Order: sequence, then C-alpha cells, then structure tokens
Amino acid sequence: MRTALLPIGDVDDDVLAHLALELSIFGDVEILPSVDVPESAYRPRRGQYLASDLKELTASYPHDKVLGVANVDIYEDPLRFVFGLADIRGKSAIISLNRLRGGAEILKQRAAKEAFHELGHTFGLRHCPNRICVMTFSNSLADTDSKGKDYCYFCTLRLRTAGVFP
Repeated sequence: MRTALLPIGDVDDDVLAHLALELSIFGDVEILPSVDVPESAYRPRRGQYLASDLKELTASYPHDKVLGVANVDIYEDPLRFVFGLADIRGKSAIISLNRLRGGAEILKQRAAKEAFHELGHTFGLRHCPNRICVMTFSNSLADTDSKGKDYCYFCTLRLRTAGVFP
C-alpha cells in the first residue's frame, strides 16, 4: 500500500519525518510537496478552517491513502474543533497539529496517535470503546494523551480481516 503525507501550509519537517516512519507499518510512505492553506476553507465567524474543505485537497493524489497534515485550527459541525477528519472506508484524511502542541516529542506522539486514528477510519474502523485503543474518540488533549498509539486486539483483527495487516 502507498500512503502519502500532504503538508498543508507550514508543517514542521521533523513531525512529517516522524509520521512517515510511524506510518510505514502500512507500507510505503511518501511526503509530498507542501500546498498552500486555501483561504476559501477559512470561516471568519469562527476563526477556524473547515476540516472537510481541507480534506478535499487530498483527494486528487494517486496514492492508496492520503493524510493531509495542517497546522491551522480546524472544526467540523457540530463540534467546536476536531483533531482530524477522515472518510470512512475512503482514501482521504486530515489531521491538524494546531491543538496538539506541547514539547517536540509530545507533539510527535500526539500527531502519530491522531494519524493512526484517522487512517483507521479510512480502513473502515469506527470509534472504539477501549480507552487505550488509538481508535477511541479524543475530545481533549487529555483523551489523546491517555490512549495508546496502537490498535486494540479487536481493531487489529478488523484490520487483518480487511487485509491491511498480514
């Protein structure tokens, strides 16, 4: 499988390299050239960018999965903000680093968890009730920090059944 990371706007190269390494469990990972953050996705009333508009940027690439990585605050109605957004059983997903801030290592860990989470959705996984599974819903940084970066036994089994893992 071929996965691409699409930097949207100014994204730290170290974070992208870390994500590429972590996501290599799915196969080949390519870091694409950065694209500009489209102003059409900005919603002045909210002071945020609409996640689904940014996710659309990932649709035209020929890879099996494309994960957009942005550094702007994103939301999707009816939520106040989201860490990411993905197509269920699709190829497109996006994460935002904006609310994942911390030290460099913490940012990388949080970004990897959200990347695994959103890509899990593209493989057909839904939110998991297991609080340490990476597929559990994160409504805050505390949620992201408390979950693991791995899929639980049942989510891994679903990924194997889908042919994602051997």
